[in-house]
Amino acid sequence: MSDVQERKMEKNLELLYDYTKFHIGTYTTLATLYIGIANAKLPGICVHLNHSFYIIAVSAILVAGLSGGTIVSSITRSKALDSAAFLGEYIGPWVPWVRTRLIFTAITWTRVEHISFWIAVLAAIVSIGGTDSTAACSR
Repeated sequence: MSDVQERKMEKNLELLYDYTKFHIGTYTTLATLYIGIANAKLPGICVHLNHSFYIIAVSAILVAGLSGGTIVSSITRSKALDSAAFLGEYIGPWVPWVRTRLIFTAITWTRVEHISFWIAVLAAIVSIGGTDSTAACSR
């Protein structure tokens, strides 16, 4: 294999790392924004939430963040030289209350991350049942 091919393969793993870091930042920002808007008490405006979907949205974004964190932290410890090799590795976080690791392939973690994010987006949209412009807002 040529040096150019090796550098390209290494660059792919670096791009996966950066891409996942970006996702984690996005999840943090969106979760904060959603929770803030959902709980805002603005004068004269009342946001009606479906609390079941609110819980689903927040939980799903947490799962997406956990999955992204698992990927990023595992890349730093991986001996894989490219993203294809890394995505085939078995990785997972330590789960202290069951004293074991939650282990899946890295590609599975990426799928969990993306699916959880879109579930969070859909649940957040559905959770907002509308607004009132009345001053009295019962929570």
